[in-house]
Amino acid sequence: MMRHASPETGPIKAFVTVTVRDVDEIEIKVDGRLYVTGPITRSAVPGMLKAISDELRTHLDVVVTETDGSQASFEVMYQAPSRFAPPAPDAPQLSEPLPMLWTVEADGFVEGEDVEVAIIVRSSSADGRGRARTVVDRRELASGARGVVLIGSVSGTLHVERF
Repeated sequence: MMRHASPETGPIKAFVTVTVRDVDEIEIKVDGRLYVTGPITRSAVPGMLKAISDELRTHLDVVVTETDGSQASFEVMYQAPSRFAPPAPDAPQLSEPLPMLWTVEADGFVEGEDVEVAIIVRSSSADGRGRARTVVDRRELASGARGVVLIGSVSGTLHVERF
């Protein structure tokens, strides 16, 4: 849970869990909420943690859980930009914007059931345990979209995930 000092100062620390599911399959949660999951290399994790710290403008308490259950914990300290530093150079222009992907998962679906993803940009199927999973590129969503809904075509199961 994110702890707040006061409305003026913002969060003191955010709690981040990094779970290694398999080789290059990593899940990152911030204050219990899924941030990203998928084919992520270990070498990409430090940059992602820095980006999270910069985005939230706070320090991070990080716990990494390996596939064997072993854990390591450490802190990522937020470094506020100096008000005396020269302005940062303009970021290089990319020919295409980078995708902003996240994974949505939910239980309660019928095994093998088709699961709609709303705003319906595609369909997915539940696995043998009734778990549905999809990856959404935010560029596919209308501006102002506030979340994703998974809808089970057979079970009627609804899963709403806001971003």
